[in-house]
Amino acid sequence: MTDTWIIGSGQARTAPARDDVSITELAWEAVAPALADAGTSLPEIEGAVTASQDFWDGRTISSMSVNELVGGAFGSEAKVAADACLGLGYAHARIADCDQRLNLALAHAKESQGDVHAIEVAAFDPYYQRALDADETVVAAMQAQLL
Repeated sequence: MTDTWIIGSGQARTAPARDDVSITELAWEAVAPALADAGTSLPEIEGAVTASQDFWDGRTISSMSVNELVGGAFGSEAKVAADACLGLGYAHARIADCDQRLNLALAHAKESQGDVHAIEVAAFDPYYQRALDADETVVAAMQAQLL
């Protein structure tokens, strides 16, 4: 097993709504300080993993707005349809196989631009579950009742 370290991190400014920036600009707010914190630059990045959900982004291939920010335009970029934890785990796997030494992991979403309830309901089965109109909060409450 290869030793792996997180050598830099960054985070975009959070707010209830960020109408002042695009998804690309929001992601850059996290990438730029992460690169600076790591003491590196995009040309040194050997691979990148982006984590996002198409439903939340409002488009298919939700990583297309951030590929350039992570060095994916002329390099290796992989997208996972999940959260930051899976993205970080996948970046670790890409390093552990000794193919790459320096990866950038970016999770991005701009949840304030969509209707949370409509997006969450769309994830449920269209024939049986959507008619219940339950979102993730309702389902979590139902599960909590069982505890």
